[in-house]
This record gives sequence, C-alpha cells and structure tokens, in this order.
Amino acid sequence: MNRYVDLINNALADYLPDSDDVVSRAMKYSVEIGGKRIRPSLLLSFCELCGGDIYKALPFACALEMIHTYSL
Repeated sequence: MNRYVDLINNALADYLPDSDDVVSRAMKYSVEIGGKRIRPSLLLSFCELCGGDIYKALPFACALEMIHTYSL
C-alpha cells in the first residue's frame, strides 16, 4: 500500500495548480494535508489485481481522492 500512496501523492502534486493564489493554496492544503489514501489505493489495487496498468488508472485514483477531499 505504501507504494500506491507514494504514487498517488506524487501524482496529486502534479495535478494541482502551481499558482500561489488563495484558492490554489487552499486546494493544496486540503489535498496534501495527508491522509490514508484508502480509496485511491483500493482503486489501484483492484486495477492491478485484474491485470490492469496502475499508471493508466492513476488519474482516476487521483480524481477519486480529490472528489473525496472536496466532499469533506
């Protein structure tokens, strides 16, 4: 699971905007504050279990984490 969490954290950093405005900082804070990353890890694990490419599923895992973070 640690491998998935590292992949997800690195990918999330790439998907977030680089600007320093208030909204971007709030987005980064909310997503990068840390967490267990259970939902995206389960997605990647299931993908790998079914023989899929986790690197192709990574954008969907990040989207799932962003939606979860937004819903809090």
